Amino acid sequence: MSTVDLNALATDQYLNAKQVRERYGSVSNTWLFRRMRDAAFPQPSTRLGGRTRFWLLSELLEWERSKLPIDADSVGE
Repeated sequence: MSTVDLNALATDQYLNAKQVRERYGSVSNTWLFRRMRDAAFPQPSTRLGGRTRFWLLSELLEWERSKLPIDADSVGE
């Protein structure tokens, strides 16, 4: 049986606005639009020439990691 690299899978996954809102606790459209004005938040892209916006899951995961508090025990190691 082969091992699956979840990070590799995540790089190919796209989430629409509804899925992004659900990921962060069923937040409102307003919450999402406010995050989009923040330069640190991943920006959506359109696919297949459509109007629907999609976010790369890998970029959302990276943004989440950047928001995690720093572990005081690991500082200076």
